[in-house]
Amino acid sequence: MVTAEQIRAKEVKVALVGLGYVGRPLAAAFGRKADVIGLDISAKKIEERLRGRG
Repeated sequence: MVTAEQIRAKEVKVALVGLGYVGRPLAAAFGRKADVIGLDISAKKIEERLRGRG
């Protein structure tokens, strides 16, 4: 089981599936304290996020 301490120490990564209305803000919030991997089936969403939009 992963603990909050492991996430803060960046010993593990947080993965979020779906970068829509809920996933994107969650990824941003977790990203302030942890390494985050985001996954979405929409290539357009991924490209926009990589360009810093959306």
